[in-house]
Amino acid sequence: MAANAQNAKDYLKVLIQQYEDLINYLKVNGAHLNTVRPEYLLSLSDYNKFMKMNPKEENMKPKTLERVWPYLAMESWLTVFY
Repeated sequence: MAANAQNAKDYLKVLIQQYEDLINYLKVNGAHLNTVRPEYLLSLSDYNKFMKMNPKEENMKPKTLERVWPYLAMESWLTVFY
């Protein structure tokens, strides 16, 4: 079980790093992505795991998150694509 938890943490770290690299690459090439954070590009379940791993981050209440998350993630992805 501990190995699974470690694999999940490693997976999230790699995914966050890939999104961070993507955002930085696009910014260097002129994209305006100051509202997009790498964790906003995660799925809701991955975001919840990310927040458990990083308790110092801003944390929304679960009911608020469920209501707001689809819009936050969609807006972030649209901003990246545009």
